[in-house]
Amino acid sequence: MHRAVIGFANIEGFTPLHFAVLTDNMELVELLLVEGAFVDADSVDGTPLQIAVSRGNVEAVECLLSHGANTTYYYAVSDTTLVCAVKSRSFECLNLLLEAGANPNLYYAGLSPLASAAKEGDTKFLKSLLEAKADPNSFQSDIIKPIEDATMVRNRAAVEIVSSD
Repeated sequence: MHRAVIGFANIEGFTPLHFAVLTDNMELVELLLVEGAFVDADSVDGTPLQIAVSRGNVEAVECLLSHGANTTYYYAVSDTTLVCAVKSRSFECLNLLLEAGANPNLYYAGLSPLASAAKEGDTKFLKSLLEAKADPNSFQSDIIKPIEDATMVRNRAAVEIVSSD
C-alpha cells in the first residue's frame, strides 16, 4: 500500500493541512497532524494557524496549538497571529494565542496587535493585550502609536484605556 505525501504543497504553498483548515474539516486536520504534517507550513495565505485564526476557527486553533504550531511565525502575510485574531474579531482565538505564549509586542509590518485593537470598537481585545504586557508606547518608525490609531477612529474608550496604562 502506498501512502500519499501529506506535506506536498502546490505552487501557492498550500498543503493538505492548509486545505483542511480552510474547509473547516477538523477530522482531516487532526488526521494530518497525527500523521506528521508540518504544522507551520507556509503558503500565500500564511500558516495553517494564521488561516485558522483569520477564520475565527477556535477548534482548529486549539488543535494546531496542541500539535506545536508556532504563534510567532508569520511567513507570507505580514499579520502576526494576534493581529489576525483582532482583525477576525475572535476574542477566543486571541486569548488562546496569548495563553500559548504569543508575544503581544511582536509585529513585522503594518499595525501592531495593540494598534489593531485600538481601531476596533470592542475594547476587550485592547484590555487583553495590555494585560498580556503589550507596550502602548511601542511603535516602529513607519507606524504611529496605538493611542494615535484610537484617536483617528474616534474610539474614546480605547484612548482612555491605552492612556491609563
